[in-house]
Amino acid sequence: MGGIIANFPLVTLLSIIWLFVQGGKTATLTKFALGAVWGIPATVVMLVIIYIALKHSCYLFAAIGFGLARWGLCLLIQEIVVRYFKRRPARLFS
Repeated sequence: MGGIIANFPLVTLLSIIWLFVQGGKTATLTKFALGAVWGIPATVVMLVIIYIALKHSCYLFAAIGFGLARWGLCLLIQEIVVRYFKRRPARLFS
């Protein structure tokens, strides 16, 4: 339960508040919030990989390395997919 409390929402909210206090405009805050949302799938993949590796008695830093590698790969795939669909015209029901 502590992982849920300490993990994503707290860090993200503190970051948004920090940006606001530093004079961040609304556009900057919304861009940051959207970026945080886009990072959720890759972060979930990373944490699942780390969990599985540790469950199989993998060394901590190796598990983190595997997780970070999959996190980067997931972000790369996500970026490729987004760029692909941005280039294609939207054709619903054609």
